[in-house]
Amino acid sequence: MSAALFLGCGLLTLIVSVIAMNESGFVESASALVGAKLFGGPSGDRNLGLTIGTSMTAACTALTFALLLFARFDVARRVLGILGAVVAAYYLFSIFSRGSLRPIVLFLLWAAPTVLVLLPSTGRAMRGYQRRLFGPGPAAGPGGGPYGGVPHAGGYGHPPGGGHAPPGGYRPY
Repeated sequence: MSAALFLGCGLLTLIVSVIAMNESGFVESASALVGAKLFGGPSGDRNLGLTIGTSMTAACTALTFALLLFARFDVARRVLGILGAVVAAYYLFSIFSRGSLRPIVLFLLWAAPTVLVLLPSTGRAMRGYQRRLFGPGPAAGPGGGPYGGVPHAGGYGHPPGGGHAPPGGYRPY
């Protein structure tokens, strides 16, 4: 879910950046760009390229790592957490310096997936995806193995159906 929210944030920021790049009136979309308040704002075009570049960098980074988060790469979770925190902090700064409604909405839009991606349950869910089906566990039988019996060199007992568990257990990726 957090990856889908980051995809939405990245697409919105990329669309606003492209519109601002092609638009002659920069004033309307200035508060939606990342860094507009820091790099000059709508008062002039002296730093328009830097503001649009910062917004596109944040958007493309969010899109790339959101796709990696769909593939369950744990590093993508950490990078998106850092990126989301930086962008949300910028919009929080923009709220206090401007007082407009648009930065409040954008702050909430970036803060929500950042909180979701940094939750401990998200990390446990990503690590829990690589669980082991066979092997010693908390529900061990009377002989020490999950299916009872005496442990031997091939592992603990036999799985249901009479077969042997593969060495190291089974990992469903």
